[in-house]
Amino acid sequence: MPESRVLPRRGSLSTTIVVATALGLIVPALIVGVALLGVRDPQAARASLLSKLDARLELLAGSVPELLWNLDTVGIETLAGAVARSPDVVHVSVHDLTQGVPLVERAFPERHTGESYRGEREVRRRGQLIGRVTLELDDHLEQEALTRQRGTYLATVGVQLLLSLLLVLLALHARVVNPVRRLGRFARAIARGRFDVEVPRGAGGQEIERLAEDLGHMQVSLRQQFATQAELLARLRGLADTVPGVVFQLEHSADGRWTFHYVSDAARRYLGFTPQALQDDAQCFFSASDPGDRHAVRDALAQSSAQGLPWQQDFRSAVAPAGGESVAADDADALDDAGTHWLHANALCRREADGTVRWHGFLTDVTRQRRDREELATHRLHLEELVAARTQALTQATREAEAANRAKTAFLANMSHEIRTPLNAITGLTYLMRRQSQD
Repeated sequence: MPESRVLPRRGSLSTTIVVATALGLIVPALIVGVALLGVRDPQAARASLLSKLDARLELLAGSVPELLWNLDTVGIETLAGAVARSPDVVHVSVHDLTQGVPLVERAFPERHTGESYRGEREVRRRGQLIGRVTLELDDHLEQEALTRQRGTYLATVGVQLLLSLLLVLLALHARVVNPVRRLGRFARAIARGRFDVEVPRGAGGQEIERLAEDLGHMQVSLRQQFATQAELLARLRGLADTVPGVVFQLEHSADGRWTFHYVSDAARRYLGFTPQALQDDAQCFFSASDPGDRHAVRDALAQSSAQGLPWQQDFRSAVAPAGGESVAADDADALDDAGTHWLHANALCRREADGTVRWHGFLTDVTRQRRDREELATHRLHLEELVAARTQALTQATREAEAANRAKTAFLANMSHEIRTPLNAITGLTYLMRRQSQD
């Protein structure tokens, strides 16, 4: 199974849709609320307060002329008290132009809790200006009414929003979330290799049904692909197991961990460990090598990793098969004189972008080749010694033959001289005797 990549977690679909729906409902409500309660209603409240102030001033200015002309303080007090009974009145006063101070004045500073609005009106009697009235109102009543109105609006909008969200959530779970969850469980089952799981259908709208159909097609396609890959992997494993050696894939991660991603079954014979044991703990490979070669093996791998060159090295491995088995009978001939296997590593090195280094290669037993080379070297050395001895003997014989030849030459020369002297005498006597006989 291919390793799945873990995706970063994000918010759920239901949460996203609920939040989007809430925002879609809240934003217009806020816009309307701000337009109504934040802009229009405060302006309307201020206009209402100003209108109320004008109406009361008009009423007061129209009621007080006769009382002010007659300086009826009691009547003016009664009239001002009637106006002051309203809780929004902060100050009311009636001025007589003949006096520098107000004739009647009522002030209620404890009612001043908000913004106040002040107004004045002239008091005339038969067209003659005789005084003026002053009235000041506080807007806390209008603000309280506006606050209650805002609360009512927010409560109404909140209830509507909750009901809308509840309906959206119910519809979302029924038509989207639950079907998507079932499809997600189906996809996870496929990811685990369970291709017999039935595709969930009839759970959502057209889009969900189309997604279910697509997942069904993907299930069929993946089933065929995995079957093909399994068949191909079985063939490759079979080929790897028939190779005279250990086929492996070794990885050295950036954090220093060693891992065997694949080891053929021949590891039992050459290294004494099962493939599963090597894949569980790659340090078994180094412990299987001869103590005298472990540092050399690590150094060779480090050099191959640093330079990106193939890893090619001979090292010794004491055969100790897993489970305490002894060395196989047909492997006994392959041991050298010290009872040790010699292995040859040949692997290509490849460095990944994240710093991980992988070696793809094989291990072969070269014990017999090394033994044959050592024997050949021994025979060659013996042959060289034999040739040297024979050459020396031949040289000595040549020297003796040359000495004998020189002795022979000297002997023949001496003999020729010794024989030639008496022959001369014999030849002369023969000549004389022949002449005498002719005479």
